Amino acid sequence: MSLKTNNITTFISAGSDLQKAIEFYTEIGFSLDYTDDEIAIMIIDENKIILQKYPAEWMHGNFMIILEVNDADAWYEKLKKLNLNQKYPGSNVREPQNFPWGKRVCHLIDLNGVLWHISAVIK
Repeated sequence: MSLKTNNITTFISAGSDLQKAIEFYTEIGFSLDYTDDEIAIMIIDENKIILQKYPAEWMHGNFMIILEVNDADAWYEKLKKLNLNQKYPGSNVREPQNFPWGKRVCHLIDLNGVLWHISAVIK
């Protein structure tokens, strides 16, 4: 018997405007793999999230995801140039900072309040 895991995927609230959430995630680098009236499967490299057209108010400001990357500073520069906070009210990007557990993290808040930790090992 094998108990090896292969993947973990999470659902994220897209609020009531699924198309706007798809736009946001496409702009930051995800590609759309599938969509219907209720969900959108978004992929970046080997990683996947499922946006769900559902206004999960509890999630806004309380839900966090870590995206492990090679260079948090490069991600910050990319995201900063997109002016996300002007195009998507409520979204925000914060400069990377070092944490004592050995990670450099750029924080991104999506248009529905989900906090992304874009995290790289401190070199």
